[in-house]
Amino acid sequence: MEVKEITCIVCPLGCRIKVEMEGGEIKSIKGYSCPKGLEYAKNEVTMPKRMVTTSVRAKGGHLPLLSV
Repeated sequence: MEVKEITCIVCPLGCRIKVEMEGGEIKSIKGYSCPKGLEYAKNEVTMPKRMVTTSVRAKGGHLPLLSV
């Protein structure tokens, strides 16, 4: 049995989630605090997505930071 440990990034809690897999199928998921964490864990082990975002300071702009 393979165990994958991930950190949930859905909210600031950062739950440490353990996903037990066997033969490519999820057998159990432990450590999440909410339904969103459960969904995140399922998606992360079956079809992971990487999102890279940042922000920049805007001098003299309407907002102090801008998302890019």
